[in-house]
Amino acid sequence: MKVYIISPDTGNRVSIDEWRKEKDPTRANVIAIDTDDEHTLLMRKSYLPGEYTFKEAQDACARFIEPELDATGIVFRCPTRKECIDLYDARFQGLDEAVKLIGGDFATTGRRHWTCERDADPRCYANYAWFSNGSGGYAFSYGFLYSTCSALPVALLK
Repeated sequence: MKVYIISPDTGNRVSIDEWRKEKDPTRANVIAIDTDDEHTLLMRKSYLPGEYTFKEAQDACARFIEPELDATGIVFRCPTRKECIDLYDARFQGLDEAVKLIGGDFATTGRRHWTCERDADPRCYANYAWFSNGSGGYAFSYGFLYSTCSALPVALLK
């Protein structure tokens, strides 16, 4: 797993060590994580402001546009449970350092955020969806769809 900063100037990946040389490193907003399964997960440096129901979080992440990536056609959304596990694993591979460097709050707060996954068995739990709990090693739980959690926009590149 490798963590990069996305340059707001070029949209290219920059190593954490190189980005550290920037005059204002906090102007970057997106981090790229090359996962072990040969995908790249893009994430916003911070949660979207506010608290959201499940549907509101899905809509807010889908509407999220990062200006330097807008021309690429990348579509953001809430993460899957697997992607939340990848984000947790990346914290020990440089993600915490990258988020701190660019002034984000994802890795430094233990906030709950929605995944994009409803409960797998709607016969039993039709009104539930999964969220990730950052303070507990990214343990998962599920909550009522009308409960509120944070929203963290991510995108997956193959």
